[in-house]
Amino acid sequence: MADSEQIVFIQYQEPGLKSGDYRIHAELSVKNLPAQVFGNATEQFQNQLPNQLPEKTYELDKYLRVAGDRFALSPGSVESVYPPAGSSGDFSRAVPHVVLNRPTLPWERTASETAPAHMPWLAILLLTENELRDENLDLAQPTTRGSRSDAGVNIDC
Repeated sequence: MADSEQIVFIQYQEPGLKSGDYRIHAELSVKNLPAQVFGNATEQFQNQLPNQLPEKTYELDKYLRVAGDRFALSPGSVESVYPPAGSSGDFSRAVPHVVLNRPTLPWERTASETAPAHMPWLAILLLTENELRDENLDLAQPTTRGSRSDAGVNIDC
């Protein structure tokens, strides 16, 4: 059976880097470097160099932010859902599910600082219309976009 025809259930698949800010520090120490490495230098310049150059350390810090989905899923994050949107019928014998394009998505963030390892931040909620009405929730889809701040970065919702 070809890979495109198989269904794979993954217990968890953590991303290489979780969402957050990172600092990358690189250090290079150069010592006992012979002066002859400057072969392209003029003969006059080479005569002014000592036989060995002093030890020198080069350092560099780079910063990066890994930003995974948080307040809303990016367009294209969901491959398919079941039951399909707008469908009707008796789905009581079916398991609702969502197929994601990125298998690491549920683990790119944590639900809280104290969440156990491998606990996803993403979940499927199954609510009936009656359950929503009992809580006096509006069943309409949102029509306006909002914005939230995440560690000083505004994210559209």
